[in-house]
Amino acid sequence: MKKVLIVETNITRYQGTNEPTGLWLGEAAEFVDEMQQAQIAVDYVSPNGGFVPLDPRSMKYTDAATMAVYEDSDFINRALKNTLKPSQVDTLLFTIPGATV
Repeated sequence: MKKVLIVETNITRYQGTNEPTGLWLGEAAEFVDEMQQAQIAVDYVSPNGGFVPLDPRSMKYTDAATMAVYEDSDFINRALKNTLKPSQVDTLLFTIPGATV
């Protein structure tokens, strides 16, 4: 089975400000939905592993498909609460078209 590694952020605020930021939910959800429809497995990694914040502004732009991914327990657990650390990723499990690892 093909597998895709999705790289996410751990940043909660723009540097030097109190302005919140994070993962843009719609972009992530749309990509995850496309991978699921194509029966391609996904793993999630972030620089620090663990928690991935959502950009609060992204919640204003949701639709039914985005919310279906957001409310999925696998997405919640693996993409938002418990992302892998880079050191936990075996890059040999992922195919990069046209590249060698």
